[in-house]
Amino acid sequence: MSEMDAMDAADQLLGMTNLFQMTMDRRRARPAGEPTRLQSFLLMAIARHGTLTVSDLAPLLDVSAATASQMVGTLETRAWVSRAFDPRDHRRHVLELTVEGHEMVERSRMRRRERLVEILSRLSGEERAEMVRLAERVAVAAAEAGWSQLEESQVDGGEA
Repeated sequence: MSEMDAMDAADQLLGMTNLFQMTMDRRRARPAGEPTRLQSFLLMAIARHGTLTVSDLAPLLDVSAATASQMVGTLETRAWVSRAFDPRDHRRHVLELTVEGHEMVERSRMRRRERLVEILSRLSGEERAEMVRLAERVAVAAAEAGWSQLEESQVDGGEA
């Protein structure tokens, strides 16, 4: 295999990751009562971090606290998230997944896993092993480059 400079590799990988993400996110039809992609992301962020405040969630979404609060309000209406007083600071509220929220996260993870298995089954075992090895190396390189959010929010089941 020939060498490739970092800029060309970055361009190629950006195109491929966008296509891959669109493939992973594509839904034939969202069943009634299921979360949207954004709602799934919010639920998974809360699940990954345990508890968050709206102020913690806003920068993860790159939105204002007011916008994040509106988004969380929708999740509360669906009974997927609840707000409780922060035990360390009763002036703040923390977001927690409800039982229904945990169930929704698990269903979403299973669906994404099934889609990923379907995609990866088209590769040989050797190709899958090489892909995982290289993905792990890229994750380490990203952490070394100072992308600390990668370290803090380890990808679980491909959710982001």
